Amino acid sequence: SVREAFSVTNFTVTLSEAQTEDVSFSYRAFSKEANTATPGVDYDNVLDTATIPAGTTSLTIEIQIFDDSLGEGDETFTIEVSQPSGFFFMSGTDVVISDEITFTIEDDDVLVSVNDVEALEGTSATVNTPFVFTVSLTRALTSGESAQVALSLQHVTTTIADFDAASVAALASGLTFVNTEQSKTVTVTVLADSDIEDFETFELHATVTSSTPGALIQTGFEAVGTGTINPDDSNLPVTITQVGHSSTTALETAGDLSFQVTFGGTNTDAVPGSVTVLVG
Repeated sequence: SVREAFSVTNFTVTLSEAQTEDVSFSYRAFSKEANTATPGVDYDNVLDTATIPAGTTSLTIEIQIFDDSLGEGDETFTIEVSQPSGFFFMSGTDVVISDEITFTIEDDDVLVSVNDVEALEGTSATVNTPFVFTVSLTRALTSGESAQVALSLQHVTTTIADFDAASVAALASGLTFVNTEQSKTVTVTVLADSDIEDFETFELHATVTSSTPGALIQTGFEAVGTGTINPDDSNLPVTITQVGHSSTTALETAGDLSFQVTFGGTNTDAVPGSVTVLVG
């Protein structure tokens, strides 16, 4: 493997023993279906010949690697050696007429990421819940490097009323990574209520907006962390009231008894469930 910023990688072709004549062979760098590097973009997709001089057993060849500022993860490509000529083979000798090796280009560009957070809406109807996200870089910065990260909250099924206004407003300041820093925490406070709701989700977006020149930090890359608010209002009191009679007694005659079911909170979502009435 080779780091992307190193610009070249080497491979060595070796003979099992020296020959009395020059040995020539073809070689090429290419991407097979399983490889992920792009020929001519990530590496020099060379197709050429080389010669191992008589009396020697090996030759080292360089392949150029093209550096970029894209956070694309590690990528692979293949080098193949084939069509050797100049050998003198004794009868019964095993001969390898081609060989190949897979090279890995290690991405050295820094990306940003955000974890997912899941928590109850509140420990009670009045106690709010802090959702603590971790915004991380794929490597710690070195001395003299810095990066600015913009933050924003995006609603999926939530509304602005679900959040503490101050914690949302604080996102506008973003984050600054310097020197050896690699991760920072961001807190978004979810407000507790007594509404009967289903699960709700929102997203924290983090985007690198600028970085120190030469720091290999990809600007414009956006990471997303999902916040899942678990409902905590399932234990609110339920009141059952008979409708149509002044008391809870009725004559044993044909007909229906009607009841009104009242929840202790505000039902803002269609929440599945059932109420069982036992008649003894």
